[in-house]
Amino acid sequence: MEAKDVEHVPLVDPPPGVGHRLGDPLGLAVAFDLADIDLAPTGIGDDQPDEARSHDQTHDQQPPVEFGVHVARVQGSAAPPPPPSRPYTPRMIDITPDPVFVRILGFPVYWYGIAYAVGLAATYWVLLRETRYRGLDENLLGTGMIIVAIAALIGGRLYHVIDQWQLYRDNPITAILPLTVKPDGSYAFAGFTGLGVPGGILLGTIAAWIYVRRTHQSFWRWADVVAPGLFVMQAIGRWGNFFNQELYGPPTTLPWGIRIDGAHRVGDYADIIRYPIATTHFHPLFLYESVSGIVGALVLLWIARRRDSRLVAGDLLLIFFIWYGLTRFALEGLRTGNWTFFGIPTAQIVTLGFILFGVLGLLYRHGPGRPDVLAVDLLPDRSAERTPDDEEDDFWSDEDDDADEDDDADEADEPDEPDEDDDADEPDDVEPGSDLDERSPTPPGAPA
Repeated sequence: MEAKDVEHVPLVDPPPGVGHRLGDPLGLAVAFDLADIDLAPTGIGDDQPDEARSHDQTHDQQPPVEFGVHVARVQGSAAPPPPPSRPYTPRMIDITPDPVFVRILGFPVYWYGIAYAVGLAATYWVLLRETRYRGLDENLLGTGMIIVAIAALIGGRLYHVIDQWQLYRDNPITAILPLTVKPDGSYAFAGFTGLGVPGGILLGTIAAWIYVRRTHQSFWRWADVVAPGLFVMQAIGRWGNFFNQELYGPPTTLPWGIRIDGAHRVGDYADIIRYPIATTHFHPLFLYESVSGIVGALVLLWIARRRDSRLVAGDLLLIFFIWYGLTRFALEGLRTGNWTFFGIPTAQIVTLGFILFGVLGLLYRHGPGRPDVLAVDLLPDRSAERTPDDEEDDFWSDEDDDADEDDDADEADEPDEPDEDDDADEPDDVEPGSDLDERSPTPPGAPA
């Protein structure tokens, strides 16, 4: 539609002598009619999206608009504005691992078991060094570690079964034996894939106390030995949860979020329509506990070496209870589908008891008039221990002694040469029977 019967209007009509100086210094202003302008070209709105027409120009062809992705151009800007933030960022841990490490003759070996086996080996190495450092009987370590490990395994499994009873309710035998139920109703070996650390700590501590008392040892001195090892075991063993795709928190966009497949989702997160597998990642709670264990072990070892003059035997175990309790209390609030007691996660109640036990124990043991004996006073006397310089001096002195002994042996092997002066003093001829003849018999009348 074209405009008609429009009044002639000048574009520029400055006052005489002004317009040419200010408004139009070059004298380019002209008058025109609005009727010469098409207000709306015919055919507008007839085109379909992304449809090219004969009168379209190349620069008119624009890519289709994608809702949530398209960014409008800013005419005259040096660069387009930054794209909107995406809902998820690239991941450091973006795989769903196989829980089985290898199968030997059809028998599966799980990463979960390997993680705990490596953790036990590393824990034993730490405990052995701490036992020697504190001058305790290392012969008791091996037997004691087996007893405590079995007790911790039973306590951890019992806690896990109660915590995740919905998984074992239909087949209680799978809670006791490492079995799983196939779709046809038969059983197959599955291995133990669930342990609750609070239950393992509780029952393991009780077993350690009974064993130490029966061997007439100091429980608190051995507690300082065990405390760093507990952190080491936690730091390594928690990686078994990664391979089992468990112990994760709510969705996150942090770079270290982990992917969980649909079979291992719990609660509302099992809805893969609402939480797509490709774009939904979760907080790795196992990783947070593992890092906490590494830092905790280093801190306890540093305190034992650098601040032992302020410690009482057993303080390291009390610090462990506080450290672990705070960590688990904070992370338990991020878990879904955990065991609750009147709406409160049971693990938070248990770990709160750990925290109170540790704090009250430290306050009592360091109260007025205590302690009578410090931890440093119970360490063996190392003043007589040999230093590396002493070992080096002994090494070189032993070589010198060996060289002197070799010289003496060579001299002893050489035959003695006759002395010419001694031969000159002896007479050449000795008559038989004379006094000089030593072979003559004793003279008659001489005393026998």
